[in-house]
Amino acid sequence: MSWALVALLSCIALPAQRGGAGGQGAQGGPGGGRGFGPSEAILGRMGTYFVDVTLSEQMLFKGMNGLAETTLVKSASKDGHLSLLYLFDPRTDKRKHENFESLMFRAPSNIAIALRYYKCGRVDLSQDEMARGMFGKKSPMFVAFNEKGKVAGNASMKGYKGKPRVLVALVTRAAKTFAKGKVQLPKFVKQYRNFLNDYMLYEGKQRTLQNKMARLAKKGTIPVAKKAKLDKDTAALVALEKKLLKAEKKLLDRAKLPVRDEKATRIGDRRRGRR
Repeated sequence: MSWALVALLSCIALPAQRGGAGGQGAQGGPGGGRGFGPSEAILGRMGTYFVDVTLSEQMLFKGMNGLAETTLVKSASKDGHLSLLYLFDPRTDKRKHENFESLMFRAPSNIAIALRYYKCGRVDLSQDEMARGMFGKKSPMFVAFNEKGKVAGNASMKGYKGKPRVLVALVTRAAKTFAKGKVQLPKFVKQYRNFLNDYMLYEGKQRTLQNKMARLAKKGTIPVAKKAKLDKDTAALVALEKKLLKAEKKLLDRAKLPVRDEKATRIGDRRRGRR
């Protein structure tokens, strides 16, 4: 390939995907870059992220109410946010545990979108015999807290019987009286899911154009007419991306989501095992 052709392609190449508004969007690279499944741009928006939480002996003496004393729940309530704790014991059955998390948290899903309203933490009961004795028989279990740090409800899925709808119902119920000046949770899930569908369509168009550019590049020379068409298509996609990201920013600004903790890990995505 000639250097002139390389220069030409660099001029019409599409920009890499950018993160979502306010640091709440993608954390990955170009959409569709991995060649299969959701792109990092989508996973960063729809992945389910948890920080690791430990329970002190003092908290455990208070049972369920003691969970409200964790740093995560206190931090969330201080900032006026909802929070959720996920208690699990992987030692009972590692394969069932992995399958459970894949079912409950893999992206894309409505659970992942709903949990963006929450600061989420996970408690590994296998690391503490006292904690395991207290909550092990009910694990895996989810405990939701309102914006004041009070227990708003819980859902036990004993035996790793994953029930995504039960978790959605729990977090929706806990957020029912929460949206003062915010987008109500069910409405946010619907609107953000629509945005993500539109964004994935955009990514598909981007990949199609990139493939077309690659095929033309192999031929060595791009005819003037085809270059003009590529320029036009590229400009249209750039404008579409700007429109989509503007709409996302507006929605996220209204929702006032908690900022994702830098130490949070994406779970339910075991094939990739990414943060």
